[in-house]
Amino acid sequence: MKEYGEKMTELCEKIMKAILSSFGDDLHHKYYESEFGNCHGYFRINNYTIPSEQEDDHHNDDDDQDLIEGLGMHTDMSCITIVDQDDIGGLQVRTRDGIGLMDINPKDEALVVNVGDLLHAWTNGRLRSSQHRVILKRRGFVGNRFSLAFFWCFDDGKVVFAPDEVVGGCEGVRIFRSFKCGDYLRFREKFEKVGDTVEDFARIEDYR
Repeated sequence: MKEYGEKMTELCEKIMKAILSSFGDDLHHKYYESEFGNCHGYFRINNYTIPSEQEDDHHNDDDDQDLIEGLGMHTDMSCITIVDQDDIGGLQVRTRDGIGLMDINPKDEALVVNVGDLLHAWTNGRLRSSQHRVILKRRGFVGNRFSLAFFWCFDDGKVVFAPDEVVGGCEGVRIFRSFKCGDYLRFREKFEKVGDTVEDFARIEDYR
């Protein structure tokens, strides 16, 4: 587990440097250490169990009544999330138009990379923290589903604020106010159900 965490940390660092380079040739030299040098990671082993008929007192709003949610629709609170699904899968991502859902089917030796809310805000919305969920299909399946999610985050004291060079790529319009990472995490933790995102917390009112 320790070795896995170290490898995922290395991968997140490489991904972040590539993202910064895509915004400008010198941005990974200018901003990686100052903005992301203190990021830390943690991972979670997710075990999704098919509920019994007695426990399953409601379905989601899909037409397929054999579909139930293992984890409801949400965005990640991280900068970057890396997910390793088992061969059963179940991950779905909402499409950019906000209407449809795409199945993210497992592939051998492939990992899923999600942009989280903190990176969404730091890039001034240039990278999108997409809504996603985990669904379970009861029919023909007995057992549990597993996934391993690694979350790479700012430290709690980090002030999240998009640099001018990054904002300039969004026609010079600043969309998010500055905020402390820890304040946003506490904002999310106060809700019993997943719902509000960094858009609700820090988006400047004039640009809603």
